[in-house]
Amino acid sequence: MDQMLREFSDELPGILSWAIAGCRDWQRHGLGEPPEVRIARADYRDEMDTLGEFLAGCCVLRPDARVSSHDL
Repeated sequence: MDQMLREFSDELPGILSWAIAGCRDWQRHGLGEPPEVRIARADYRDEMDTLGEFLAGCCVLRPDARVSSHDL
């Protein structure tokens, strides 16, 4: 273990510089979001949207249509 620490001690300034640069990049640009995560979130929202399901199945959706929440 001591040998490994001695080997890394010469590299510490470079490692710290790399970590700081990565942190700055993360703060500026964020981590991003993989397409799989975006798709899974959209699928989950669709599955859990009971109001949207009700509106699509039981209501006439038109831009000019109006109804009170009580009647709905």
